[in-house]
Amino acid sequence: MQLEIPSRTYLKAFVMAGIAYLVIKLAPVILLLFISLLIGITLSSMERFLIRKGWKKSIADSTLILGLIGILGIFMFYVIPQALGQMEDLFHNLPRLKTDIIQLAPEVLQENVKNLFQASPDSLQRIWNQLGSFANETLNSLFEFAVMIVASIYMLLHGNHAYEWILAFFDEKIRIRIDKTAREIIPIVEAYIIGQATTSTLAAIWVFTAAMILDIPAPLTLAVLAAVFDILPGIGFILNVSTAGLLALTVSTQTAITMVICLMVYSALENYVLIPHIYGNRMKLSPLVVLLSLIVSGSIAGIPGMIAILPIVAAYGPIERNWLKNREGFQETVEIHQKNQELNHE
Repeated sequence: MQLEIPSRTYLKAFVMAGIAYLVIKLAPVILLLFISLLIGITLSSMERFLIRKGWKKSIADSTLILGLIGILGIFMFYVIPQALGQMEDLFHNLPRLKTDIIQLAPEVLQENVKNLFQASPDSLQRIWNQLGSFANETLNSLFEFAVMIVASIYMLLHGNHAYEWILAFFDEKIRIRIDKTAREIIPIVEAYIIGQATTSTLAAIWVFTAAMILDIPAPLTLAVLAAVFDILPGIGFILNVSTAGLLALTVSTQTAITMVICLMVYSALENYVLIPHIYGNRMKLSPLVVLLSLIVSGSIAGIPGMIAILPIVAAYGPIERNWLKNREGFQETVEIHQKNQELNHE
């Protein structure tokens, strides 16, 4: 038996391998552009809202662009320098902070804390180094945030033309299905971006205000970290409590307890009041799906991956309904998924 492989097959395999190589190499850029697309979709929604209120398109676009540039300027010229300065002071004072934590720990736990440090003298240093690396990575990624803002502005101004240009490659039936899916996904993206921006901002304000009132070191750094941690459901609360609680413990045990209580109050307020009101029923994701998605995306692409993964996962519902429901063998699966989704969010 003789097996012959056409030259076109070799060519296709070579092209696919080349595309896969480019995707892997350009993965950070692709992820950056994807987040820019999410922001651009949200800006387009805000633009349509302003136009419905009687604004001219040029004035609405100019207002949104100036607002983005203003936010970027505040971060670049005030937040970043202040937070980095506070972080540097913290690292210089690590030995004193270690002593303060041992002395101010509750009497019941003081001996255990002391033994922990004696058994592993560098443990606190390692913790702070890890937190510092995470914080530095977060602050350094603000440069990428600037690139995303610029790309988002282009998405706002030229996104519709690019979308229509891409649609022209498909036949009419596929174009209708793609357009229907996109119209269902857009409200999900808008809900996520607006909701996440709102809750992160409120978390930062809450932590900054509490840290200032309680006289906790590096309040602005804690606020920036709180805004980032707020993106990570479940995991973010633990990181926030750990970071703010340790710094508050350098002031007093009572301050640490008060700070933890403040964070717990905000977490309850966000989970049971803000999120249902802001997101509504558009982001229908189970906690298990959210946790697994964050773990996988974070291990692969870090914080940008965690930001991008939730709207992707939430968009699966419209994709399933529009592309799989009528396929043989998938009808029952889609119906079961929809029923389970309704039961989980009653």
